[in-house]
Amino acid sequence: MKPVPPMVRIRVLLPPGLPSYPDGRGDVLVLWCLAFSAGQGMYVSRHRFMRLARLCSREQTTDPILAEFAVTLMTIGSPFVHERRGSKRLTPCKLGSCVASNGTAGLDRRQTSRHASGGEHILSKHLSPGDLMDRIAPSSIKGQTRVGSSMQIRTYEEVDPREVFRLTMLTFGWRLTPDLVRHFLRRDPATVPGYAFYAVETGHVMAQAVPMLMNVRLTTGVEQVGGVAGVCSLPSVWGRGYARRLMTHTHGFFREQGVGLSTLTTSRNIRGYRIYRRMGYVDLARLPLGVRSLSPRTTRPAGVGFRKVRRDDLPRLQTFFAQYVRGHLGWTERDPRRLACSAAWDSHVLDRYRMVMRNGRPVGYVHRSSGGWTHGAEVVVSEETIVPVKEDFRATVRALEAKAKGPFAAVDATGSRRDQGWYRSLGYRLDDSLPATVMALPLDGRRPKDAPRLFGGPQGKFVMHATDWF
Repeated sequence: MKPVPPMVRIRVLLPPGLPSYPDGRGDVLVLWCLAFSAGQGMYVSRHRFMRLARLCSREQTTDPILAEFAVTLMTIGSPFVHERRGSKRLTPCKLGSCVASNGTAGLDRRQTSRHASGGEHILSKHLSPGDLMDRIAPSSIKGQTRVGSSMQIRTYEEVDPREVFRLTMLTFGWRLTPDLVRHFLRRDPATVPGYAFYAVETGHVMAQAVPMLMNVRLTTGVEQVGGVAGVCSLPSVWGRGYARRLMTHTHGFFREQGVGLSTLTTSRNIRGYRIYRRMGYVDLARLPLGVRSLSPRTTRPAGVGFRKVRRDDLPRLQTFFAQYVRGHLGWTERDPRRLACSAAWDSHVLDRYRMVMRNGRPVGYVHRSSGGWTHGAEVVVSEETIVPVKEDFRATVRALEAKAKGPFAAVDATGSRRDQGWYRSLGYRLDDSLPATVMALPLDGRRPKDAPRLFGGPQGKFVMHATDWF
């Protein structure tokens, strides 16, 4: 008798509109996956199967989106089935249970299903999410080892700093040294004890997540939220679940601190964005890029100029910022100690800022990318223009345009409808969103879909500027 290639047939309950993958094949035995209101049958490849399984291995099963788990699984080519190529759907099991074929899952109770007459057997037992992934998920998928039970989560003080330096240099080009960590722990109010969480296996650091605590303004008032920064893993272990496990651990840490929202900044064109979406994170607001053509005769308005920002200017910058974001939501509660902390470590941080002077009087400030002030720019890019008075704002933008060498200018606009209107009145087109995005995940029972309104995204009141990016 010719062996039948192993293949898994599963039925997953999904919302309408999500894609299915009818071409996938695999020999995985168990799926623990999300179930929603609408059902749809599909074949899932081994790679996509593990991505789903990792998504559903979270310990926190009380999240609103985890309304119900359901799995239908049939394995073709098992010791019990050698001649059948078709498969029938099993009745989906309920929250907290699973079904598996064969005996390789290590379960201790065999139960014959209602399809036993067709030569098909399953094993079932109630398991927690952690037990399920540890005892059932296969140890390797397409040559890649999944996160094993030997993985440990440690803080910065508990790992080899050389391993962390190697990780951050490989992923970000970021020189994270013990001196810098001590500086953050001593002076940055957003830094938490231990600095960061690290996934360690076989004595080596595999991944990192840096938790932070900060205040934001929501429709319900000022609230402390968690921020997740510096999420990365070694390129050699991408896709194996290390970063996801660290994210789950970080969420648990936030809950212990009484924090009800986790936030992060990322880009929609990197692989991590898809992972965050599957974990339940949602985008808070559209952050458009403004572009306009410049006239060769563009001149700087009379009386408007820029000067370098000094450390004794930091309180004045904070005052301008508070005036500018009044009436808005999101990252409006800037702690002045954070910028002072960065400037104390690296004096070049302040080189990105310029005080806006009009008729010899400071009226605001501008933040540009590193080198934008000293070397000029073919395209004027202003990441943060904080000038509270509209007429001063307009004059500031025109003065920035006059410094351009090329025929175009670009500005990063916020989610504020007021800011966007000011830029449009100056001739900027703000049709397309930047890849950069701010995301949030409720941890206290609030619905993820309500997060944008909490932060003022749909209302056009959301703000987050370059200084607050993490």
